[in-house]
Amino acid sequence: SKEDLLTTIAVIPLMLYFFRDIPVKKLISIAIPYMLIFLIFIFIRLSVVGNTHGNSPITYLDNPLLAASDMNIRIGTNIYIMGMYILSLIFPYRLACDYSYNSIPLIGISDPKVILWILIYAALIFFALKGFKKKNIFSFCILYFFVTISIYSSILIVSSNAYADRFLYTPSLAFCIAAGFALYKIAKMYAAVKTVPASLLQLQKIPAYVLLILIIGLYSFQIIRYIPEWKDDLTLFSYNVKVNPENARMHKNLGGEYVRQAMQINSDSFIKKEMASKGIKELEKAVALYPRDAVGYIHLSNGHIIMGDLDAAKKDLEQALQIDPINRFAFISLGYIYYMHGNYREAADTWEKIDPSLRNQGDIYNLYLVYTRLGNLDKAAYYKKLSGK
Repeated sequence: SKEDLLTTIAVIPLMLYFFRDIPVKKLISIAIPYMLIFLIFIFIRLSVVGNTHGNSPITYLDNPLLAASDMNIRIGTNIYIMGMYILSLIFPYRLACDYSYNSIPLIGISDPKVILWILIYAALIFFALKGFKKKNIFSFCILYFFVTISIYSSILIVSSNAYADRFLYTPSLAFCIAAGFALYKIAKMYAAVKTVPASLLQLQKIPAYVLLILIIGLYSFQIIRYIPEWKDDLTLFSYNVKVNPENARMHKNLGGEYVRQAMQINSDSFIKKEMASKGIKELEKAVALYPRDAVGYIHLSNGHIIMGDLDAAKKDLEQALQIDPINRFAFISLGYIYYMHGNYREAADTWEKIDPSLRNQGDIYNLYLVYTRLGNLDKAAYYKKLSGK
């Protein structure tokens, strides 16, 4: 179910080459069954979902690379994102649960940051190829990283996300092996030198121990510090808005959470209005950053309903239906506003537009209420019986 397993096709022969004395022909024969499984998978995938590369449901809200104005910007941003993966392995700072639009800046190939990462990747490729015949451990780690991260790189096929920390789960093994082997080499730096006293050979291990303690200590501190940010949705979204203040989805999620919690407060209290007001501010930022998200407008309309501004809520819902003409939640709220204004005909027509297969008991009961108001007792009786109330 996880497509990153496809990199197994290259990883298994690579591991056998570096760590076993197996002829190349044998490695190819070992890889053939995995290649056949890969072809079967591709056939099944195309049969089920088709080739979505040219007509992909992914938008630039999910993958900011799709917002690039030209290939120069797209390639430059892609290289910068690949650099983010290495940087996150070495220095996992300001982690986030979401890096969608517009968390990652769109930059061209000529940007100094992109040029720096091109040079770093070129150096890594050179080192990997140089140590390939000698079966150098660091060469293996570099190649393993490239192979396992390739499926998320959006170079050949557009990924569902431009970047995500979770994509480093498998590639991080390369970093762990390289770091562990580097510490081992430091600890054995003078072991082959016969003129070095035995006492000095023991002291040479101290730098490796110090580095190991620093790595464990700093990374553990970062993990422990980050855990409280996952306390609940409100805490998580608030933290992520601080980390990525231009992230449209996080502003939407935070604003929607404020509004959702406000809706759960039964009394018309100051706290309820205050939470709704906070939600509206966040949601206005969200729709300004990405105006094509119907859910953001629906959350915004609920906030305006709580604040008593039904006209603003109506405009929000009309905007949501322009984006998503069959959205059930938009129809429910818009019908409610018509009902509250006494426009019962418009309320009935709006609620009737909800797909019958998606209606719940509450939706059906609303139709009973509105047809009762309209004096259409036959339809009112029909929907009351259908609602089970």
